[in-house]
Amino acid sequence: MKNSGLSENIIEEIAKRLPLPLAIVISEEIARELSEAVMKQAKLATKMVTLVEKVFTGELEILRVKGRGTVRELIIITDSPNYVFHTMIDDRVAYNHSYDELLKLSDLMEDLDVMTENSNYILRVSKISFINEFRCVLKSTQPVKLSKAVALYDIFT
Repeated sequence: MKNSGLSENIIEEIAKRLPLPLAIVISEEIARELSEAVMKQAKLATKMVTLVEKVFTGELEILRVKGRGTVRELIIITDSPNYVFHTMIDDRVAYNHSYDELLKLSDLMEDLDVMTENSNYILRVSKISFINEFRCVLKSTQPVKLSKAVALYDIFT
């Protein structure tokens, strides 16, 4: 990008003419202003995906989103805890845990809730930000019934 060369030149000039601490502060302020200007150009869209009544063995893709955004909320309700919750954020594994492992983690993590209610196994995750892609799948070696999955996410368009 031509603009990145321009901003690098400005930062170099600031660094040459001012004391280093002041140059750093001014450079950070310029970077923040540029970032805000870019974000004003981007449009934010909120989307929802719902899956209902799916029986699966192997993998079931719950959500795949390309681009920059945030999964605000992802709720999964099944009839069995016999699955692995697997998520990839920007080509890196974020979660690859069984329901029982997530149940233990949920006491420690603010954005993870795991519970059982009326023979339903409920998993809720929230506030997952990504730059390039988010993907969530459930994996099971035996039949599991997904009663419902709801994903609410924001994506920059």
